[in-house]
Amino acid sequence: MKIFIHNSRTDYANSYLVGPEGPGDALLVDPVGLDVPLLEMIENNRYYLRAILLTSPNRRTVEGVRTLKRVYDAEIYSSYPRVLSFASHSIEHPQHLLPAGIELEAVPLEQYSRYSLLYRIDNALFTGTMLSAGLIGEGHPEIERRLISAALREATASFADETEILPMNGPPSTLGAERRFNTEFRSSDGPESCARRE
Repeated sequence: MKIFIHNSRTDYANSYLVGPEGPGDALLVDPVGLDVPLLEMIENNRYYLRAILLTSPNRRTVEGVRTLKRVYDAEIYSSYPRVLSFASHSIEHPQHLLPAGIELEAVPLEQYSRYSLLYRIDNALFTGTMLSAGLIGEGHPEIERRLISAALREATASFADETEILPMNGPPSTLGAERRFNTEFRSSDGPESCARRE
């Protein structure tokens, strides 16, 4: 399996192309569009895009889906039953999936919100905007960041320190580095008394 990072030239967000060593079916995590470099990455590796995974549908990724669906007949996986006018495999509970023939684990951040997902493929954890190098829930208010932090700690408790963090924003990291150096992530004084967001 190969993982390619594509950084959008318009808003510098990361998308991830995952496919086999040779030609075959591939999936894309959190697409923010289909520009020439991403299309060349798919075509030059002789991939066909069969699945689109969304950690949390938002304006950027939804627009990416709209463009990609004009080119590829890819299935959508998200926390919603529909994305725009397209049907989506709605993920509400932790489960193992096989999109594009690639085995993965989908992990909803249930303690925070059923609409935010993590995806784990082998030793790679795709975290969207929830966790990046040194940051929790970038752009969210402090109370939400605490809820996200608690949900992340619970969701990743059994994952190894060597697990690679692949976020939508910023550089890659590892779970071990975040557990050791990210003060928000390792904090245990989150607002357990707060109600879970829906």
